[in-house]
Amino acid sequence: LLPNHKGRQPLFWALASNDNKTGVTIHYIDPGIDTGDIIVQREIPISPTETLHSLYLKSVKVGTQALLDALDLLEAGKAPRIPQDPNAGQKHLFPKLADRETFFAAGRRFY
Repeated sequence: LLPNHKGRQPLFWALASNDNKTGVTIHYIDPGIDTGDIIVQREIPISPTETLHSLYLKSVKVGTQALLDALDLLEAGKAPRIPQDPNAGQKHLFPKLADRETFFAAGRRFY
């Protein structure tokens, strides 16, 4: 959920960071990485037994509805532009082997 975990594999990083929630953000595109003004956000709670796969399935369902909501707002000319704090959150690259080892050592699973 922006501004946290900008960049590649945000759901992996939410689990690796032991976040208790993540989510889907629909935002405007700007020159930065996941830094555009927010249109719609939807939270997804993360359970202690959550797997990366189960979190992806939840995010697809929630994200589909969030996208439809954002499109309705844009079409009606009522889409907000909620600025993000440029200093908030972390930017991530694709997880490296050491990141995956830490992920598994923390008891997280892909499936």
